[in-house]
Amino acid sequence: MRAEVPGSSPVAQEWLRLQAAALEAAANGIVITGGDGRIIWANPAFTKLTGYSLDEALGQNPRLFKSGQQPPAYYEDLWRTVISGRAWHGQLINRRKDGSLYTEEMTVTPVRAGGGAITHFIAIKEDISQRMRAEEALRHSEERYRSLFSCMNEGFALHEIVCDEKGEPCDYRFLAINPAFERQTGLRRERVIGKLHSELLPDDDPKWVKIYGEVALTGRSVHSENYSPALKRHYEMFAFRPAPRQFAVLFMDVTARKLTEERLAGKSRELARSNADLRLFAQVASHDLKEPLRMVASYTQLLAKRYRGKLDADADQFIAFAADGALRMQALIDDLLVYARVDADPAPFKPAECGELVDAAVANLKVLLEEQGARVARGPLPSVSGNASQLIELFQNLVANAVKFHGDRPPRVRVSARRGEGAWEFSVEDNGIGIEPKHFERIFAMFQRLHPRGTYPGTGVGLAVCKKIVERHGGRIWVESTPGEGSIFRFTIPGE
Repeated sequence: MRAEVPGSSPVAQEWLRLQAAALEAAANGIVITGGDGRIIWANPAFTKLTGYSLDEALGQNPRLFKSGQQPPAYYEDLWRTVISGRAWHGQLINRRKDGSLYTEEMTVTPVRAGGGAITHFIAIKEDISQRMRAEEALRHSEERYRSLFSCMNEGFALHEIVCDEKGEPCDYRFLAINPAFERQTGLRRERVIGKLHSELLPDDDPKWVKIYGEVALTGRSVHSENYSPALKRHYEMFAFRPAPRQFAVLFMDVTARKLTEERLAGKSRELARSNADLRLFAQVASHDLKEPLRMVASYTQLLAKRYRGKLDADADQFIAFAADGALRMQALIDDLLVYARVDADPAPFKPAECGELVDAAVANLKVLLEEQGARVARGPLPSVSGNASQLIELFQNLVANAVKFHGDRPPRVRVSARRGEGAWEFSVEDNGIGIEPKHFERIFAMFQRLHPRGTYPGTGVGLAVCKKIVERHGGRIWVESTPGEGSIFRFTIPGE
């Protein structure tokens, strides 16, 4: 672009030269067209924007850059505006020489000759593609966050802290809330926004103004649970500072959970009292009940021995009933004491070799095993953490049951273990009479007998004791059985 005016002063020439240099160096694209709309000059920023060299652009109509992304009416409005002598400002999506699209913000200004007819048009173009992409990304981001804000289950509220003349927090104002806030508090948006906490919830605990004030002024986050007397609800909340003198609160209504915890705590206290009563009963039973019962059993046995056959048949039968009842009552009290002591035993869990425990249980059952001609075998057994005496009781009860409920074949029992997920699974397998599937759950309850009292000995407490011992050790117990073929009692004990 030549900027010389013949006959002008050197100052004017220098001024024109500076103007031309400024146009050449401008960051925005600048293009000048003649009255017919064809390009007669463009600066380097324009050629960089479009990808066309100056030689390629000169003489061309700006339609060369049209992308077809805007309707014809858009360009018609542009043309009507500028030929009427007014400037046009707007955005266009144009196409570069390489075919790629870009968005420009353009201002077209008509130039008149001496105030008469329009002779030129000057267009200033700014590439806003990157800005448009950033704005689009921001819009999508805002939409995502707005959707999250509206759909999240947690209540959310944004506040600004209010301080007194000394700069101490004295109140706070609600700035924004989400729908979950309304659901979890019962407070509607129109009633909340712009209101002070003291106006909205005058009966609430004033300590939270101080706590939230510290969050807003220092930036220290807070996570806690609190009860709102005004709303009569429990909340778990997390407060943080998103901006100076502001704090936001994320919270969940945990009233149902707290009520459940309180009920469970009450049940736990009741259970503790029940266990204390049970321990007291065990102490009473072991002293105050067993001693007179032992006397009754001794004297009825003595009557049976000394006067059998000397009285009539009814007397012999009555004495036999009394002696048998006393003995059964003794056995029942002993079993109840064992059951009561499972939870009452304060001994800590220690590593115990299960092989040694099974051997001890079998030794305790030596007389029974010899009487029944029973054999007990065991495979390799692991070491577990537990109460050794209770685990011996567990193995002893299961082996004794296996021997007691035998069929025509000599009793055969096998104790084994295998590694499970996070626990050892033990098995006590027998070749006895088996159990009907409908009784699988029932047999672990107290006083549940599947056979008449005279058929097999016992009080119906042994398997209940086994279940209690296994559960105290963090495991579970169950049975698999086929009537006439035998049973497998399985239980788990946690361990690596």
